[in-house]
Amino acid sequence: MEKLLRAKEVAGILRLNDQTVLRYIREGKLKAIKVGKQYLISESVLEEYITNNTMVSVDPVELSDGAGDLELSTPAPVDTETPVNI
Repeated sequence: MEKLLRAKEVAGILRLNDQTVLRYIREGKLKAIKVGKQYLISESVLEEYITNNTMVSVDPVELSDGAGDLELSTPAPVDTETPVNI
């Protein structure tokens, strides 16, 4: 039988607030079953969520081939003399 995790445990694993995990469940972003007053998430569902929702960091050097490098320009000066109506 597969291990089931409480929403609070999933929040700790994903480093999210408990309420965020509950919102993801309500929105259908994270599949769960409700038992009594608590939601349970299977480990396989959590692994699938992590796989599909994890951003991979890429070393910027890998992306740069020298073509299309951006040049930084200085920002335009700010006019502090003209009053602004809000």
